[in-house]
Amino acid sequence: MILEDERRQLIKQIQHNIAELAILNDGIRNPLAIIEAVLELKLGNFHSEILTQISRIDSMVTQLDKRWAESEKIFLYLQKHNGIS
Repeated sequence: MILEDERRQLIKQIQHNIAELAILNDGIRNPLAIIEAVLELKLGNFHSEILTQISRIDSMVTQLDKRWAESEKIFLYLQKHNGIS
């Protein structure tokens, strides 16, 4: 059935998107923490502008994290109520 095939493809895409958001979140946050620590050690108080930019990036990652969590909740809801696997 075409509709069933499309439904399966959409489910796979949602699962893929959720997994990518989780990987992206870790891939950005971990290096940011290292950069911030190195800057603190090397530059002392002269790194405020860089920290401001890191904070902006961290805020964006937080938004991605929220979207991931919302996507995961939606997917779990659909699984429970529509029998998707």
